[in-house]
Amino acid sequence: MRKRTINRHWRRVLACSLLLVMCLLLAACGDKAKAPSASSDDAVTATGEAGSEADAPVQEESVDVEEPDSEAPPDGTEAKPEPSAAPEGRQPEPQAKPEETGSAAEEETSAATYDFPESLKPGFHPVESVELEPITPVPSWELLNTLTIGYYSGEPISLEIYRPTGSEEVCTFSHEAIGILVYRGQPLRLPECVPNDLADDAALSDAVIWLGHEYRSGGQHIYLHGTIALAANGPGRIGILYQDVTLGRWYMIGDWGKPMLADMDGDAAHELVLQFEGLHLSWPDVTIYRWHQGSWERSDRVAQLLDVPEQTIHLARLVQAAGRFAIELQVFLNPDLETPVSARYAYQGGILTRLNDGDA
Repeated sequence: MRKRTINRHWRRVLACSLLLVMCLLLAACGDKAKAPSASSDDAVTATGEAGSEADAPVQEESVDVEEPDSEAPPDGTEAKPEPSAAPEGRQPEPQAKPEETGSAAEEETSAATYDFPESLKPGFHPVESVELEPITPVPSWELLNTLTIGYYSGEPISLEIYRPTGSEEVCTFSHEAIGILVYRGQPLRLPECVPNDLADDAALSDAVIWLGHEYRSGGQHIYLHGTIALAANGPGRIGILYQDVTLGRWYMIGDWGKPMLADMDGDAAHELVLQFEGLHLSWPDVTIYRWHQGSWERSDRVAQLLDVPEQTIHLARLVQAAGRFAIELQVFLNPDLETPVSARYAYQGGILTRLNDGDA
C-alpha cells in the first residue's frame, strides 16, 4: 500500500514537470513571434522622432570592385550599357567609326591615290569633209533671215535661212531650216539643216563664230572661215566651214563642241580646238584639229585616253594660264562630284606632257 502511494506521488511530480516544460516552450515561441512587430514599431518610432537623421549620409562598407574599361560619366551617374540611354540633358558619347577593312578600303585607297600618266599620245585621223553644192532656192521656200557671217578678201560671206513650205521633206523637224552660204553671188547649200532660231539675230552670239585663219602648205591655200550651229537632238552640234582657196571650193566638217584657235605648242601655227561641253551621258572633252600634209586631221578625244576604272567620271577642259594653253584633265573618285583630282598637260609635237604644279 505504501509503495503504491509513492509511485502515484512520483507520477504526479513527473506530470507537473512535463507541464512546466511545455509552458516554458510555449512562452519562448511567443516571444520569437512578437520580435519582428516590435522591431517594425521601433523603426517607425525612430523615423518619426529622429526626422532629419534619415537624410544623413549612410556610411557604406568599402568593397573592392574591378574598374571598367570606359570612364564613368563626369556627373557621377551610373554608366549605361547603351549609348541611347544617356541621362536626360546629356548627349550620348559619339561612337568611333570602325576602321574599314578588306577590299572596299583597299579599293578606296587605290582610287584616292590615282596617278595621272606623265604623257599621253592622242592618235590623229583623217577627217571626212563634205563639199557644199550649188543650189537655187525653191520659190516656195520662205526666207527667214539673211546673215553676214564674215568677210574674205574684202568680200562678205552671208548665210540665208529658209523654211521649206512645199511637200518636199528637206529637213526632219519643224524647228529645222535650210542654210545656204552665199559667197561672190554663188549660193551653196549646207549639207545639214540648221536651227530656225537663226532667224532671230539675238541668237547669233554662239551660233555663228568667225575664226578667219589661213593655212598654207606646199601649193595649197586653206581659209578656215569659222563654225555655224547645226540642228541636232541637243546643243553643241556645229559645222566647220573652210574654203580651199586654190580650188575655189567650200567644205564643211560636222562635229560637236565650241571652237577656239589656240597655238597649243608655241610654233605660231594655230590648232583648231573644240571644247565639247557635254551632252546626255557624255562628259566634257577636248578634240584637236590640225592641218597636216594637205588635209585635216582630228585627234582622239583627250579624256578618253585616261586609263580609269569603268564608269568613273572623267573629263577634259581647255584652259589658259600664264599666257599659254593647256588641257586640264579631271577624274572624280567619289560620287559627290565635288572633289576631283586633276592634272594639266601641254601639247607639243602631237604629245600631251604633264605639267608640274609650278608650271601649271
